Amino acid sequence: MNLTKLALFFFIIFISINLNSQSVEDIIADELCDCIKTKEITELEKIDLCLADIILSNEINLLKEFRVKTMDSIPQDVFIRIASKMTKQCSYLFNFVEPIKDKISNNNTLNCSELVDGNYYYLIPSYENRKVMDTTFVNINNHSWEEKMQKTNTYSNLKFLKKSDCEFSLEFIESDDDIKKNFSKKGDVYNYKIVGTTLNSLFLEIEMGKRKSYFELIKLK
Repeated sequence: MNLTKLALFFFIIFISINLNSQSVEDIIADELCDCIKTKEITELEKIDLCLADIILSNEINLLKEFRVKTMDSIPQDVFIRIASKMTKQCSYLFNFVEPIKDKISNNNTLNCSELVDGNYYYLIPSYENRKVMDTTFVNINNHSWEEKMQKTNTYSNLKFLKKSDCEFSLEFIESDDDIKKNFSKKGDVYNYKIVGTTLNSLFLEIEMGKRKSYFELIKLK
């Protein structure tokens, strides 16, 4: 076997090993992303148009990987991890309409000094029902950013680092929340920018790779 063929052989083996090492959770997350792009789905509520078929096509592998006999026996956190992988890896999700951007464009004020130590909260759509908003309370204290999720009574701890008047970063430390602990690992850093302010809130832009998302951080009175 000449060197060219030998190199090709090892390349094929390397690719095969990496493909086989992909977990069924990763496969489902990738297939879901491809499906919503193909169907041009732009509302989270309509992901079910893809989800049922993809779960069914991967049913045998799911049962085998988790050593159970029925889908009802699959641990719930498996599907939470799939949702977390989708949110982190599928850039198409960031094409979904974000109503918060309309609020930002209608508020041109920018006073970055408003971000000070204190108590805040923000609202995000529930994973179970996207029409219902879940509340997360935030306490900023010196270099600490602590979150308390109201619905699940869970927490997240992050390190708060001010980079400039209008920019800061959060470094993930720990969480007992199923979504957040599967989304982030210790040491992950997320960069934020204040892009608008009102008397009672700040509009934040978070950058993850080449993607950007937005939310409103509201002051607790």
